Amino acid sequence: MAMNLKEVKQMVELARSSQLFLMEAMWTRFFPAYDHIRKMIKEGTLGEIKALIANFGFKHTGKVERLYNPELGGGALLDIGIYPLALAFDVFGCKPSRIQATGHRMDTGVDETVSFTLEFQPGQFASIFTTFSCDTPCDAVIMGTKGSVRVHKPMWHPQDITITIDGKEEHKSFPAPAPPSDFPSMYFDSTGMVYEAQAVSECILKGQTESELMTLEHTLAMAQTLDELRRQVGVVYKQDS
Repeated sequence: MAMNLKEVKQMVELARSSQLFLMEAMWTRFFPAYDHIRKMIKEGTLGEIKALIANFGFKHTGKVERLYNPELGGGALLDIGIYPLALAFDVFGCKPSRIQATGHRMDTGVDETVSFTLEFQPGQFASIFTTFSCDTPCDAVIMGTKGSVRVHKPMWHPQDITITIDGKEEHKSFPAPAPPSDFPSMYFDSTGMVYEAQAVSECILKGQTESELMTLEHTLAMAQTLDELRRQVGVVYKQDS
C-alpha cells in the first residue's frame, strides 16, 4: 500500500482517527477461487496447513521505469512479490515468526530477484520466489495434512484450481466476468476487479471503515515483512530514512 511500514502506519493512523474507510487494494484476496480455498481450510478439508509454495516472475524489458526506479518503489518484491506474500498471510492468518531471504539487486539498487522462506506457527512454512529476470509458472500450492490445492496461473487472479485429496484430483473453475463487448478492458482479466469493488462497496454501505477480509492489521504486518525482506537483500529507499 506504500513504500514502507512507516508510511503505512501514517495512512492507517490518519484513516482511523478520521473514521475514514481504508483498505489495501489487494484484488487477489477477493476472487471466488480464494473464497473456496478459505472455506476448505476453515472446514478442515485439507487438514492442518503445513506449507505454501508460490512464485510470481516475468522477464522485464526495461521499458517500464517504475519496475527498476527506486524513487518509484521499484523492485520485484513491491511490484509482484506482494501477491504470493499476501496469499501466505491469507492462508496462515498471522505474521511470520521467522524470515529468511536472499536475492539479487539491479544496477539501480532495487531487487531483481528475491527468494524467501517464512515460518508462521511452528511447522508452518511459506516458500516464495519472485523475479524480473525470467518467466515463472506463476502458480501456488497449498499443502495440508489431508490434501493440497494448486492455484493455477495466474495465481494473483486465479480462475482454476486443482484439489488433491487421497491421491484423487478434482478440478474447479471460477471464470472471471466477461467484459462488455463495447468496453475495452485495461488488461487481461481486469474485469476480476469487480469482486474487490463489490466488497468495498458493501463495506462502505454498512458504515465500516475497514475490510474484514483484507484487514489493516494484515497490511501493517505485510509492510513490516517487506521491510525486513528488503533489509536482508540490501534494498533501501530514500523514504526509509
